[in-house]
Amino acid sequence: MINTRTNYIDLARFVGIYAVVLGHFAPFEGVADGIGRELIYMFHVPLFFVISGMLSKPASISRTFYSLMIPYFIYNIISIAKMDFMALFTFDALELNNSPTWFFAALFFVKVISDYINKGILYYIGAIIAVTVICHYLNVGIPRFMGLHAVVYGMPFFLFGKYIKDKMPSLLATGAVVLCVCTVILICVFFCYERFDLYSLEIHNPLIYFASSAMATLLVLIACSRVYVYIPEKFHRFIFMNSRGTMFILGTHYIALGMLSKYVIPGVHLPFLLKALIVLLSSIPYYYIIKYTYDRIPVLYGKKRKQRA
Repeated sequence: MINTRTNYIDLARFVGIYAVVLGHFAPFEGVADGIGRELIYMFHVPLFFVISGMLSKPASISRTFYSLMIPYFIYNIISIAKMDFMALFTFDALELNNSPTWFFAALFFVKVISDYINKGILYYIGAIIAVTVICHYLNVGIPRFMGLHAVVYGMPFFLFGKYIKDKMPSLLATGAVVLCVCTVILICVFFCYERFDLYSLEIHNPLIYFASSAMATLLVLIACSRVYVYIPEKFHRFIFMNSRGTMFILGTHYIALGMLSKYVIPGVHLPFLLKALIVLLSSIPYYYIIKYTYDRIPVLYGKKRKQRA
């Protein structure tokens, strides 16, 4: 039996990681694609910063480096060195970019810094948001090196996760009210058509971005806590394994989508709902891959091999 104390977080991670995959399933054309993309980008990356904050425990820099930066380098090396079967015959230029891994590096810097912040979290959140807003309107550039540019935008969400960690039971108990409030706020924001993309910093109004994305993450967490109880128990292990392998999915899906778009459906525009179905079905092979590799190749998940007694 999976630990029921955190099962809604497993479901939220499942939803979040496949929202990330769907968000990278380009191109996005038409009204449905545009609406779907905006909804996804409103919450998917902030959700992972918030959950990381909720699950965060003090750790040495070396341990944090191993758990985040070693996978960062491994997945980028795999991306650079990949030589798929078709390329052996066509000698096509290989895609040398695995951009989703920026999150590992950004989270590493965020976690190292936030480990020193245990009191007055709300003040730090406010101060960081204030600095971010000032930099945004003064058009101050941030280096786009190893996710550094996303640290200032990711830090408030991570600290928000640390702040609500002990408050989640009460939030879940009043979930219906919180859901209604979050939904109303998000609908208002969405009709303003604010474009959100934390990685490329396509953010028109930082204050609206932080507020709406925080509401969206709460909405997902509370909704997952309510939905999970209706999911048949036989699917719990499936959700847990995909949640456990979010690092592997994040590090490999860009390569998989690139090969899919290049060799399986080149130049074909798929409806948004069909893309969503394909992405959801991809959780099945990922389940078996993660199940096989998690204990055998733990470094792919930022873990060390367990020592046998």
